Amino acid sequence: MSARTSGALVASIAATGSLLAAATVAVGAPALTRPLTGASMVSPWPILRAGANSRPTPGGPAAGELPASGFAATPAAGTVAAGAPALTTPMTAASTASTWPVYGADGANTRTAAGGPAAGALLHQAWRFDSTSGDFSGTPVIAAGRVFAASGGGFAVALDEATGKPLWTTALDGPVNGSAAYASGRVYVAVARVGSPSVVALDAGTGRVLWRTVLTTQSGSDVYASPQVFQGDVVIGTSALFAETMQSQPTARGSVLRLDGAHGKIRWQTMTVAPGLTGGGVWSTAAVDPQTAVVYEGTGNAYSPPADPHTDSILAIDFGSGGILRSFQATPNDVWTETTRPTGPDADFGASPNLFRLADGTPVVGEGQKSGVYWTLRRDTLQPVWSTRVAPGSGLGGILGSTAVAGSHIVGPASEPGELWSLGTDGSVSWLEPSPEPLKWGATSMSNGVVYAVSSSGMLQTWSTAGVPLGATPIAGPSFGGVSIAGGLVFVETGTSFGSSGSVQAFSG
Repeated sequence: MSARTSGALVASIAATGSLLAAATVAVGAPALTRPLTGASMVSPWPILRAGANSRPTPGGPAAGELPASGFAATPAAGTVAAGAPALTTPMTAASTASTWPVYGADGANTRTAAGGPAAGALLHQAWRFDSTSGDFSGTPVIAAGRVFAASGGGFAVALDEATGKPLWTTALDGPVNGSAAYASGRVYVAVARVGSPSVVALDAGTGRVLWRTVLTTQSGSDVYASPQVFQGDVVIGTSALFAETMQSQPTARGSVLRLDGAHGKIRWQTMTVAPGLTGGGVWSTAAVDPQTAVVYEGTGNAYSPPADPHTDSILAIDFGSGGILRSFQATPNDVWTETTRPTGPDADFGASPNLFRLADGTPVVGEGQKSGVYWTLRRDTLQPVWSTRVAPGSGLGGILGSTAVAGSHIVGPASEPGELWSLGTDGSVSWLEPSPEPLKWGATSMSNGVVYAVSSSGMLQTWSTAGVPLGATPIAGPSFGGVSIAGGLVFVETGTSFGSSGSVQAFSG
């Protein structure tokens, strides 16, 4: 399906209020899961052994002051204005010890954290923060007792973790498509202004702008990745949705950059494809191996032939120098744009890479692809260990939402049809769980044996790691974002990057 067609579908989903459930589904409701056990543990898609997107158009306001009516914090019982008294009982110091400081929870993008509600606990809304200055499509970031988020309308906001009370808002000079990141008292936000995407650093206490660095000035360039932080510096990738979908002859090249976290200076910028070639956009958030200081990133398709060998690939990049150490290309010769419509499958790596270990201790990097395949490669060689197809590939993305890893479980979304899947670290399929939605782009998360995801039908969904549905709680709006867990609370955002309003919400068990 083309990007434009899928955009119409997304807009339809965003406007469909009838899909929202009226009440929380209780624990013990009829199971939808299809656990695969014993002799039946066979994937409907083949396990491939070793050897073997649509995105919304950016837009947003110029920098300026946030309208007073733009935001409001809401407890479970009603709405209150910014600056009202605390909405819930303040959490204890012990309960606020856990954090979720970046999109993927940590440098390995595990999207897993301790401190969530117990398995089987019914979720109740603790507070809700509403925005009429753009919706949210990232994962809430939790650190220093605060929740940090940024909207498609071009504003960053800090909320009190316990109450949802707005603490500060800062206007940016373009929309935000991803998540913020927190480190050392600074909040980093990637701003997707077409033709000059940037990273902005804000003071976490006040929201004051500390620095702003333009990442590239290529025609049609933008940013959909979220900042990753390692050794105090920021790693970020650039893409080019506008070029890919709106320009007749796009020339933009993807890139990965390392920025000085304190001052914003570009330490290095690595283009993913050779001069004179096109594409290789970086749509996802980097993972960094702390033992080897190697950055792992996925790339997208080419826009014109020939396709560089680093398109539709997983790259290993030296954190110190920015040099590409090795690469693995999953889909060669993938050339695609919305305007010229070549025959390529548009098989980007759009989900973020995960770093984990196999049962024998082998360090690997895994990443889902829009082909519907989850790939697992040795980190030291980028040679495939195994790959499993969990969904049919399509322009909407076989796997576009990011995956979570905990212990022996790898859990992620299949975009179309919308469902959840779980693999073992040996590539075997554990279970497949249909979701009542046509499209599932939101990332998955895990905590305390519970799998979390949000849906385009406006629900916060939970499963056990064995695939048993635990509940589905309405969140009053569709979401392509992700879930974060910290301090005993579960945090979600609502939005699809198409809306003028959205929310950040917290739930307790």
